[in-house]
Amino acid sequence: MRTNLSILVCMVLLAPPGMAQVQKTAVAPRQLAPQAPAAQVVLRPIPSDMARRFAAFKPALKPSAKIWVEQQALQEAQKQVPDAAVLKTMIRNRFPALAASNRSASGMSVGDGDIEAIAFIVLMQAMNDMEQDLKSIGAQVQAMNNAKQKLRDLMSGINAANAGNSSGASARCRTPFCLSLPSQLKELSVSTRGLQRPVQLFAPADPTFANLSGLQGQMKASLDSLGSLSAELDRRIRLYQERHAKLLEILSTIMKKTSDSQAGIIQNLK
Repeated sequence: MRTNLSILVCMVLLAPPGMAQVQKTAVAPRQLAPQAPAAQVVLRPIPSDMARRFAAFKPALKPSAKIWVEQQALQEAQKQVPDAAVLKTMIRNRFPALAASNRSASGMSVGDGDIEAIAFIVLMQAMNDMEQDLKSIGAQVQAMNNAKQKLRDLMSGINAANAGNSSGASARCRTPFCLSLPSQLKELSVSTRGLQRPVQLFAPADPTFANLSGLQGQMKASLDSLGSLSAELDRRIRLYQERHAKLLEILSTIMKKTSDSQAGIIQNLK
């Protein structure tokens, strides 16, 4: 037992100087703060028969009617919950000939099927517009997530450079990482120029450690700014998802009142 203990002591004493630090790092590696997951763009699929009918109805519109439909659809896409009754009134006012065709010789209404068909086109176009907006927002969220990860990586690189500095703040940092900072920051600026809050950071070609400390503060501010914008876009995504679901329910109700044969009537609208 004594012999075994002596051997163990000798192994510890003769171990290379860096071994203890390597083992410590392996046990407790440095980790970046976890990134909050962005809202996922998940939408209920549009039924195939609904998409098919829209594909048949919209091309039947005359150019002037098509322009009105697209303009009205943009307005409906911004509403929390489209009001189908109000929309139908607007359609009657815009297409008086269509409203007249829905009346009998005595002047009594004989059905609003054609009005429903136009409402269907408007709301389907509104849903398409909404989905395009969601795709754009989703692309922005992805770009911001990439930019935030890049900023975290750069801040970690600066931490590592500062940890190896023993010459003071005025000394030049000439490591490969420090010399690559100007080009890395330029790439980051280009990749975020389409965002509402682009990252615009610059580094001198031969930075000092004081420059690195200043840059790290700017990176932290940019990271916070992107984080708040991400939260706002996540909120917008959730609102769009709710509105998309409600609009799909309204469309399902309207579709039951329309038929494929109404494409011929729609073709006569101006």
